[in-house]
Amino acid sequence: MIGIVADDITGANDIGIMFAKAEWQTDVFPYPLNTKMGTFPPNVLIVDTNSRLDPYEEAYEKVFESTKNLQTLGCEHFFNKTC
Repeated sequence: MIGIVADDITGANDIGIMFAKAEWQTDVFPYPLNTKMGTFPPNVLIVDTNSRLDPYEEAYEKVFESTKNLQTLGCEHFFNKTC
């Protein structure tokens, strides 16, 4: 499973559509990650942290927590999507 942490919803959907067009099951979740929605496990799991305009410390915490959650869920490859 591929895990992606995006800094906003447009970036999350932008990268997600590329995987979806290649027929990979792709789910986008808002931060904090709640996997009770969607088709699980997908091939690609994207978290929209909505962190682009956050102060550095807050953005870092959101990205760090999201990455750890993706890791726990079984993601083996990671991308950080920023616009």
